[in-house]
Amino acid sequence: KVRSVEGSSVCAECGAKDPEWAAQNHGILLCVECSGVHRALGTHISRVRSLVLDRWTPEALLVLLEVGNARHNRIYEELLPANSLQRLTPAADRAAREHFIRFKYLERAFLKVPEATPEQLGEQLLDAAAAPASAEAAARVLSLVAHGAPVDHHSAARENATALHEAVRAGNVLAVELLLEHGASTREKDVRGWSPVNYAAFFNRPRCMSRLMQSTRLVARCSWDLHPSDIATCNGSAEVEHLLRGQPD
Repeated sequence: KVRSVEGSSVCAECGAKDPEWAAQNHGILLCVECSGVHRALGTHISRVRSLVLDRWTPEALLVLLEVGNARHNRIYEELLPANSLQRLTPAADRAAREHFIRFKYLERAFLKVPEATPEQLGEQLLDAAAAPASAEAAARVLSLVAHGAPVDHHSAARENATALHEAVRAGNVLAVELLLEHGASTREKDVRGWSPVNYAAFFNRPRCMSRLMQSTRLVARCSWDLHPSDIATCNGSAEVEHLLRGQPD
């Protein structure tokens, strides 16, 4: 099904048919040759996994389904003409693939330079994360991160919340997945001392809580010395309370 997404029937980099690998944090499919170059970039740039050999969580698959090759490349290749000789072909050798992919992701050479400041980009990221989950909202989050929005930016206008707080508040598990894949911290606190985990408990966001629990060993208390399970109980967040039951303090 993921290959039926726009552009994803071929490799996102060279156009080879029937790709069997993916860059999970980018939401794209890759051929085996390009996946090797992506893997060499490091997991902080590209998290490569096999569509066939690896097990995928529903949230990770959702990124592949809602982003896809075409939507991703409209961001990362915005300044690259469709007929550019710089583009790879399935026949490209290893050296050509390394040059193009490193240029694209490390130098971000085909991205338009943003006019906004990092702080402005951070505020826009909070807005995008707070939107209902959709392919367009996911692309907006990915675009802002690609253009340098700080993923852990705290917004004074939103009670010192981060984009991850806002994504959890909105129940936007797609944005939660993308933000975590791009390094967002689960331990950032708002003005109350609440982390995104506390938000998931208060707003009864079980899917968000489940994903956050994969990324943090310790379920943090807030400044009121309330454990998230206490918050869930007091607020009647039964689904989240069930998830947290038996979790370590």
